[in-house]
Amino acid sequence: MAHLLETHDLSLRELLSGDRHLNIPSYQRDYAWERQHARELLDDILLALAESEKSKGSRSYFLGSVLVCASLDSGEVPGLLDVVDGQQRLITLTIIFACLRDLLNGAAADALHERISNASSVRVRLRDRDAAAFRDMVQSRGATRKGTTRIVAETPITHANIAQNRNDIRLTLRKLPDEQRGQLALYLADCCRIVLIKADDFDYAYQIFLSINERGKELTIEDIFQAELVGPLDDSQQRRYAPIIGQVGKYRRENQRYMSRAKTFFSHIAFARGWSGQTIVRSIRDAIRGLGGAKPFADRVFVPMAEAYLLVSGLEPAPTSLAPEAAAALEHLQMLEEHGDDDWVPTAMLLWERCAPRNADLTEPLKRLDRFAHLLMALGFGGAPRKQRYRVVNEAIVAGKPWPEIFSKLAVTPKDEGIALKNIAQRLHSQDKATCRLFLLRIDSHLSRRPLAEYRALPSYKLKSDNSLTIEHILPQGGTIKAASRAEWESLYRDSKHRQVCAQYLGNLALVTDDENQELGQKGFADKKKVLLGKGAHPIQMTDALRSASDWRYDELVQRHDRLMTAAQEIWQLKDNYPRPPQPPSRKGKRGN
Repeated sequence: MAHLLETHDLSLRELLSGDRHLNIPSYQRDYAWERQHARELLDDILLALAESEKSKGSRSYFLGSVLVCASLDSGEVPGLLDVVDGQQRLITLTIIFACLRDLLNGAAADALHERISNASSVRVRLRDRDAAAFRDMVQSRGATRKGTTRIVAETPITHANIAQNRNDIRLTLRKLPDEQRGQLALYLADCCRIVLIKADDFDYAYQIFLSINERGKELTIEDIFQAELVGPLDDSQQRRYAPIIGQVGKYRRENQRYMSRAKTFFSHIAFARGWSGQTIVRSIRDAIRGLGGAKPFADRVFVPMAEAYLLVSGLEPAPTSLAPEAAAALEHLQMLEEHGDDDWVPTAMLLWERCAPRNADLTEPLKRLDRFAHLLMALGFGGAPRKQRYRVVNEAIVAGKPWPEIFSKLAVTPKDEGIALKNIAQRLHSQDKATCRLFLLRIDSHLSRRPLAEYRALPSYKLKSDNSLTIEHILPQGGTIKAASRAEWESLYRDSKHRQVCAQYLGNLALVTDDENQELGQKGFADKKKVLLGKGAHPIQMTDALRSASDWRYDELVQRHDRLMTAAQEIWQLKDNYPRPPQPPSRKGKRGN
């Protein structure tokens, strides 16, 4: 099939006029130009202007080529073209136009604003996640006169670079005489030229894109990988999977310092499928080639796994067709992810991918995964051994093994069940505080019969909130107790070692806010109750239940421990006898496990 390729030598006035609008699609890389890149472009244009004036002519300055194709959104905005290559220059040129506009007045400012926006839309439309910030900082009239935008570690790369380049360009232009600014505005619009290359469809533009950039041009392997992902997707798919496609940006070199420890969709599918390579991006590109190209990869892997990821990660709500027990198990797993473990995600994605096309019930697979994932955490498995357990399960699912065989791998041995129960009873807090917090939340929900959604809605639920839920040892755990409460605690627990051992058991742990924890310290039990319950009911039922105890003697601790451990046995289906706090030395010989 023959393809049409148009080329046009245009001034910036011609490029950014009429009904032509340029769209930066969601698959494009971040705006990565920093101060030195933007300053170099502006300096080159100023130098070209000076040489043009010196020669007393209108010498043109060539800005390179821009590769475009018809946009998938062209029905929404007439004349819209998707930018396949050239966005870094287009965004920087728009910033220069905007800074000049806000430094000039009258007709000159109006003419410059025509290069930025017309009645129907902005001339250069950024990705959805960047468009509003670009309008606020650059494209709106007067935007570049606003104060310096504060940049913090969480500021997206594109937004940070736009703000920095806007401030730097405005400062440079402010130093120019008014007359020179006016001359620069005219020179920029009429003498700076671009070759616009327009392909008749994305596939053809994509081939040109790969042809150029596989031969050592500016774009990276991550950009090429992103184009490989997006190329086979239709309009609705690109919109639906935009949050996933955007995660490619985390792997770019310039973003590595901002990358969190959290995994991405791409690391999850690489682990789920057992793909290995030097990097996540390279391992998936190898898989794309192995499957015969981008289209088979999109149809057989990306789309079904993306659908699974949207559900599993909570990016969209669970469908109403999902059975209540399956939805509950999924919510339990999502809470586990919020508390630091997402190794279960690839397995959940594979389970969804297997069940969804057949309308198979996910209830039993998700319930088993829920139990398996939590027991691995209770066992205290580190990252490597935990991954190995999931790897075995994933291999069975990918190989299409029957459910009984998969379920046999989604289980722990009776011996491990006993160890998990023992850890829950007496080692959970010392083993991992985040896991302990999660287990206490699950137990509280089970005992109070309140849905987990109510806990997740608490302002203190988030681990990194200003006043997040933490764990209080009701019976002080330290070797030395402060003088103010020492007499009370020593009268109840005469043996210091016995007290320290009892303090670690589940029955002695209470969920409180960080502010409450700071205030509690080693206070006596009555004073602790005033802090926790003096203002009314506590949002955590197990903590509120402390009001029924007059003091925190051994029998009260054991009674609470039994209640919490019975709930844990019911939640995670553990049948062994659990350890109870040891009896005081003076009571040896009485009942105890």
